[in-house]
Amino acid sequence: MEQSLTNYIGIRLEKDIPHQLYTFFNIDFMLDGTKMLGFLRTENTILVVLLSSVILFAFKKWRDRWTLVTGMLIFSICFSIFAFTNNVLILFIVMFIGTIGELMYVPIKQAMLGEIAPPNARSTYMAFNSMTLYGAMVVSSLLIIIGEWVPPIYMGCLLLLLGLTGTFLYYIVTKTLDVRVCEKKESQVPVSQL
Repeated sequence: MEQSLTNYIGIRLEKDIPHQLYTFFNIDFMLDGTKMLGFLRTENTILVVLLSSVILFAFKKWRDRWTLVTGMLIFSICFSIFAFTNNVLILFIVMFIGTIGELMYVPIKQAMLGEIAPPNARSTYMAFNSMTLYGAMVVSSLLIIIGEWVPPIYMGCLLLLLGLTGTFLYYIVTKTLDVRVCEKKESQVPVSQL
């Protein structure tokens, strides 16, 4: 979904957001779709830098599975909204909320990757994980082609469907990991305690 921001969503913003004059602190400037995308990317980067520690602290009492699923759900909903809205204020608010969702799930997803991979095959797992970037690029490129025929609201639904599918798959993986961790702990209980 994040790849679609610079692909389908970026192209849609350029086509659908006309040149508009805005005044901010008595400074007039023109805003169009390309500049809007730049502002959104800048907002995301600044928020990641400023809020990473705050979000980790705020959700440390949650179980990792629920933090991951909730964060992915928030992120998916917000990024699907980018596919069809042109309201500048809504775009900024949605990016703020979506970045919070991203900060909730990304650290857990990265830690989970380390837990899944057995020590003797970690490099293979990491190499395979880097392939997901290429898969995301293919999907986001296909969304550009599909977006020529499909109205933006339906593209938003398609992005939401992709995000919800990913969220569900991660939920299944985390549930399986939790079972594996519980079984490992039970097998490590000393015989004297049984």
